[in-house]
Amino acid sequence: MKLIIKTTPIFLLSLIFIPLSIFGSIYYTFFDNKGGMALAGTLFIGILIFNLIILFVEQSLIKKDFNRIKVWLIEVIIILLIVLYFYFFR
Repeated sequence: MKLIIKTTPIFLLSLIFIPLSIFGSIYYTFFDNKGGMALAGTLFIGILIFNLIILFVEQSLIKKDFNRIKVWLIEVIIILLIVLYFYFFR
């Protein structure tokens, strides 16, 4: 089975979030876990699992032929809407 990964905005964001969440989960769970920071490590583990699931589902859905422009447009719009939501309703 040949592993083919399509480049999408979610994949590019995952390249940033996966190493950060691995580092954060290890650091805050095992080394700096005083004052409630173990909860931050647990949240980082949750973010890591959620990100891996989203990435796996997305890559399996676009495994076959797809229109790159439509996928990029839809994912960029979704990411921008999420950023705007957290900016205005934080």
